[in-house]
Amino acid sequence: MGFTSWESYCQAEFGISRAQAYRLLDVARALAAIHGAVNAGTEMSRTQRPGNRGRTTACPSAP
Repeated sequence: MGFTSWESYCQAEFGISRAQAYRLLDVARALAAIHGAVNAGTEMSRTQRPGNRGRTTACPSAP
């Protein structure tokens, strides 16, 4: 790669600072976590009961 530091790589390749690169990496990790949670939640919501035909309720006693 030929770069002497992470900062010089970020600047040369993307035109951003080292701090901005770390912020973008943090956002990417957060989005990956959200994506994983959404995918896991689509299998069966904690508030969704079998036979409820896709409707969810806020609490088990709700009609």
